[in-house]
Amino acid sequence: MTAEDGEEVLHLAVGSGSVLGVPAVVGKDVYTLSAMAYPGSEVGFVARKDFEDLMRSFNDLSCNRP
Repeated sequence: MTAEDGEEVLHLAVGSGSVLGVPAVVGKDVYTLSAMAYPGSEVGFVARKDFEDLMRSFNDLSCNRP
């Protein structure tokens, strides 16, 4: 994450199996951070509808438990 002047204010390195962008999907808002994948990384995309369907199908994944 960078400040308005371009200075880096946050840099996080994540490991294998990390899930990125969940706040944007859950909040249905624009995600203002970016990510960089290193050579050899495997990157996938999950559409919002698929994510929501998954959450509805498995109550253990959701905070909205009956």
